[in-house]
Amino acid sequence: MKCISKVPIQVLLVLPLFALNSAGLEKLNNDATKPDRTKLKVMIDPRVELMSVIFHLASNPEYNRCRSVSYMANLNEHFAEYRYHPAVQMAKKLRETRGISYDAVMCMAVHIKDINSCSEIVPFESRPDTLDPRWHIGEARRFLMLCRDFVKKTDFNAFLIKNQLQYDIAVSRLQQLVDSKANLAWFDEFFGPRDDVDFNLVISILNGPGNYGCRVKLEGRTKIYSILGAWRIDRLGW
Repeated sequence: MKCISKVPIQVLLVLPLFALNSAGLEKLNNDATKPDRTKLKVMIDPRVELMSVIFHLASNPEYNRCRSVSYMANLNEHFAEYRYHPAVQMAKKLRETRGISYDAVMCMAVHIKDINSCSEIVPFESRPDTLDPRWHIGEARRFLMLCRDFVKKTDFNAFLIKNQLQYDIAVSRLQQLVDSKANLAWFDEFFGPRDDVDFNLVISILNGPGNYGCRVKLEGRTKIYSILGAWRIDRLGW
């Protein structure tokens, strides 16, 4: 899988990310007064995988565009018995009644602590302004309760372990691209220095050509997530 992903226009983290500007990187490396963006680390986020899988099973078109045959084979085998799990059924209803799709799905992913608890990373009572308005609080909490059951019943962690090699390859390939081509200096130059912002670059194999930008405010900091789908596959299907 060649993780050279399309970049979402609307995301703060993305427009210049793959710009070929080594001079900008050199300038950033030599300027000790600016945050060190050169340490940007690509990762797989289990929360992203969980939400993507549930809405894939719920037949959301945007989460049914995975380009990896091997990944889809593993997914279909592992979750064959759980296509009618209550979390999947509620995901279908949320799309129909609230328009929960595309970035609203990924927004919820970054608003939970982890996949085992599926608990709120920030309290929903005060309605965080980073939570997509399509999510109604009561429904969101009901959905997360069902997601927690889905993780347990399906042994979702076993699915992640089964795909670890493919995750590692995807992360490695995108990391190499970021390290060699990313113009990370652009952010401070364009937006001004932001010491209270953390950038997170997530690769999601299941999301195919889909890319999303999300953020959450936590403990006085804003965590920005650029969630990139893996849209180009190598000759081996990885």
